[in-house]
Amino acid sequence: MNALPHPRPAVHPAPPHRAHPEHGVVLLVALVMLLLVTVLGLASVRMLTMEERMAANSFDRNLAFQAAETALREGEALADFQSLAANGPNAGFPAQAMVCNNLNNGACANGLCSPPNTNCSAARWEDPAFAGWRNAIGAVSPLATGTPQFFVEHLGSGFPCDPQSPTQNLTCERYRITARSHNPDVQANPAAEGRAAVVLQSIYAAE
Repeated sequence: MNALPHPRPAVHPAPPHRAHPEHGVVLLVALVMLLLVTVLGLASVRMLTMEERMAANSFDRNLAFQAAETALREGEALADFQSLAANGPNAGFPAQAMVCNNLNNGACANGLCSPPNTNCSAARWEDPAFAGWRNAIGAVSPLATGTPQFFVEHLGSGFPCDPQSPTQNLTCERYRITARSHNPDVQANPAAEGRAAVVLQSIYAAE
């Protein structure tokens, strides 16, 4: 009796090889992280640049303030000198009155100006055409912009000598000193372009 042949098991073809989808997700996450790091880096550089500009502007304004203060102190010393009885007093101030639409009519000479005109719509220091500024000779930082300037206005001789007694002994002098860190006119002072400009003012009371 012949033995029956054993049936051969069916052979199934191997399934096709498929790439794992996780590989694409990792690449996407890596690209997103790279983008975030780039954005953070650019933001940090921009913030650092802005902080440097702020620090530079603050330093420049500090230089301008010190230069203007130097001119202001020099103007106060000149006002005190002019108030002395041995000097007139006030003999150095021009007799010419201030004219609103002609500030360079001779009412200022060598940094000394006659009393301001209260009828004028603008003060002397507000008019860019005003040429009565006087250059200060005090030493300032070499990093400052140009030469600080000032002018002194004689406000009158009928002010109280004692602030505690405003109605008595009305024979004292008053002066207004205006100082600036430099000439802001870029055409006359090219170094002034983009630099900080400071204007200071004080009222000087002579005893």
